[in-house]
Amino acid sequence: MSRAIKKLFTASLILIACVQLFTLMLSSSTLRTELTRISLSSYKGIATQLEATIERGLRFGRPLDGFASMQSHLSKAKSMAGDIEALHITDPDGKVLYTTAPVTPTAFKDLEQNSLTDEWLKDGDSRLTIRPLYGYKNEKKGFLVVKIGTHGITQTVRDFLYTTGLISTVISFITAGLLFARLLFWKAQSHINPLADKKFRTTLFVFFSISQVAYGITTYHLFNQKLDISTNQKLLQVSDSLTYSLEYLLDKRINIAKLHGTTKELKELITKTPELIGASLSFIEGTPKSYGNVTGKNITIPISSGKFTNAVERKRHGTLKLYVNTAAQQKILTSVALNMGTTLVIGLLLLGELASLFAEKNTTTHPQTTTPDSISTLIRGLCFIFFFGFDMVLTFAPLAARNLNTATSGISNSLAGSLPISCEMAAAGLGIFLVGFLSDKYRWSSLFTTGVIFATAGCVFGGASTSIIPFIVARALAGLGFGIAIMAAQLSLVSLENKAQGMGNMFAGILAGSLCGSAAGAMLSDLFNYQMVFYTSAIFCAFALLLIKPAAKVSIETSCQTTSTESSLDTVLSLIKTPKMWSTLILAGLPIAISLSGFLYYFVPIFLNNQGINQADIGRLFMIYSLCIIYLGPVLGSKIDKSNKAFLYTTIAVILSGAALLIATAYPTLPGFSVSVAITGIAQCIAGSSVLLYVLALPGLQKNNKEKMASLFRLLERSGQIAGPLLFGVIATRKSSLQGVCLTGVTFIIAGSFFYFIANSKLLLKLLSKGKL
Repeated sequence: MSRAIKKLFTASLILIACVQLFTLMLSSSTLRTELTRISLSSYKGIATQLEATIERGLRFGRPLDGFASMQSHLSKAKSMAGDIEALHITDPDGKVLYTTAPVTPTAFKDLEQNSLTDEWLKDGDSRLTIRPLYGYKNEKKGFLVVKIGTHGITQTVRDFLYTTGLISTVISFITAGLLFARLLFWKAQSHINPLADKKFRTTLFVFFSISQVAYGITTYHLFNQKLDISTNQKLLQVSDSLTYSLEYLLDKRINIAKLHGTTKELKELITKTPELIGASLSFIEGTPKSYGNVTGKNITIPISSGKFTNAVERKRHGTLKLYVNTAAQQKILTSVALNMGTTLVIGLLLLGELASLFAEKNTTTHPQTTTPDSISTLIRGLCFIFFFGFDMVLTFAPLAARNLNTATSGISNSLAGSLPISCEMAAAGLGIFLVGFLSDKYRWSSLFTTGVIFATAGCVFGGASTSIIPFIVARALAGLGFGIAIMAAQLSLVSLENKAQGMGNMFAGILAGSLCGSAAGAMLSDLFNYQMVFYTSAIFCAFALLLIKPAAKVSIETSCQTTSTESSLDTVLSLIKTPKMWSTLILAGLPIAISLSGFLYYFVPIFLNNQGINQADIGRLFMIYSLCIIYLGPVLGSKIDKSNKAFLYTTIAVILSGAALLIATAYPTLPGFSVSVAITGIAQCIAGSSVLLYVLALPGLQKNNKEKMASLFRLLERSGQIAGPLLFGVIATRKSSLQGVCLTGVTFIIAGSFFYFIANSKLLLKLLSKGKL
């Protein structure tokens, strides 16, 4: 076996192992959430059964504070599961009347408010559910408090994840074997960089995809089995009270087939159990009774006499059939399948970015193979690593802020969640401004290094903060580093011949890093505390420093940078005095920025949430936007470089931004918004490269410092990002919000048309000479 094949196999195994571990942890985080939910659902079945038993007695006139055999009912319910720590019955004021645990009978707090939610409440390492108890004429008599420990749930989840981990390991070994077999037939040349070979990288992607699909299908099947077992267990628990009562009456020689109110009992059972769609009670002698949909998948429970008389042989008198709500089960399974698919996409994205980065990093060690595209690829990798670390705290930073001490600062809890983010964004704008005025004194690599240091320090201080004020300062510090880094990365590209393609690659790296980083951060926050994730974020941000030196070296070799002796003030004046810059900003830059920050980041999640779309589906919708930027950005950037018509592509970007708003208005559904988000992504792909390229090519700005001009224009564009949420915030508050979105879309299309005529001066003059305008 040749040396090249050994090198290729080793590098491939390292990549697959890293990505496989990442996807395994990511899928485990998702599965942990679902497994915990269905495990808790079983305990909720016990609570429902006990609640029904108590309310049945209350409706017959039993007083809650003198309920005969209450302690027996509580003891029986507690014995049904080992993790039940305590059961409490309280009066409406929260005073404990009955309990299974030796506690001081003091009043519980906020029982009324906490009983309104169907979710389990955290109480240290335990979970609580609080159920109101109603008596005759639906009068509230008190509360049932169920407290469970999480040891059994944790063990169940751990066992399941251990099994899926073994499956993943076996699949990884099979993948490695197949990869090795494929390499034996691969004829490589020793001078070719293995990971730079597109044919082999395609093979690598195919093998990894197959392994992940196999892992996903196997895990899905195991989860389906677990869901069936959990559902059946819960249905048996919730029906236990009804079965117990019927069998008790049989032993009292009462003809249960002629009982009144049986149908009402079935209705109550179905109403309180979302896993049920129907129930039927049939008798050997008598008319069957049913409620709901009594077709489809069901479990059968015999109703027999002799339980309470200790008969040697029990006689069957009837059958209780519980019909499973398969639609609810399928909804859970669909959610798991979508989450596994999301994990696959993120895993492939991570594999692609790392493979490209390793290939380009290896290429820089061979000067004879360095190409003009090397700098854009390295900048993409640099941004990927930096934003992977920086955005690890993106999903929970507001939550972390709310958990801090705000008593001494006088800041409200709601403001504590938003203020750090606002300060971070303001500091980012300051960072962009500073880069513009320092670009003629320091190279982009020095500025990027400064940004990384500030961002890393902000993440470290954020993790160490114990009160809100230091946390705000930490996020401002991180925001400053963010602004400096993102603008410095753009400065490394503005002097290249293929700057549009470079910009496309850079934004692709940013979005890929953000997507993978936010997923990794959410996963880690589920396993560890927020502080640990902040420190991990700082470490990954610092890893970007390892790529700055090779990227700076290549940028010196490939850059066609020109120097300018103009002062910063002269540059600002040149920009202000250029009319076409203002027309570009007002008619193109601002509409595109408003579309991104106002429509995509603000209006879309709020509108869809109000329509009842769950957060996971909204998150996947944003993945469509990210994937457009990642995979279409570099391709469209290359076309813009070759076309020499940046104004035309800018026009298309503005019109597409407006069209996206019109589509969302015409089809205000999840599929309609999916198309709208995809079009917005394409528009942003084009705009990310073409707008700045057009501004830098304006005749009045040719002699100016390109780096400084780019910084100043990006700073002006941020006004649109600030105005976007404000504009769409006003639109969202109106009853006819879609009409406002439609009007904004039409305005964007008109603005794009005006920009096209102004930018294309020859066409404008031609139309004027013919009297058509």
